[in-house]
Amino acid sequence: MMEMHHYVYKIHIGSRFYIGVRSSRITPEKDPYKGSGNCVLYGICFAKKTKTVVSEHKTRRDAETEESRLIRENFGSVRCLNLRRSNPRKSAHV
Repeated sequence: MMEMHHYVYKIHIGSRFYIGVRSSRITPEKDPYKGSGNCVLYGICFAKKTKTVVSEHKTRRDAETEESRLIRENFGSVRCLNLRRSNPRKSAHV
């Protein structure tokens, strides 16, 4: 079985950003993933996006905990594009 890579990322769109979590069989640096596709909500479908790997974790749960912490820390900033303080499905263990 291939190793899973669990990481927290930040998608940068100009001066704004979106914080997310991802699990992939590809190393984070090589993973082409750039968000869930909610670009219509943000009106940024055709905007240039760059991804920064914020942190890597041994488990998905640890990655989700860190994602939630970072979202809570940045929520309310005009630069933060996250729509919720944390994902309700994930917050049970935060």
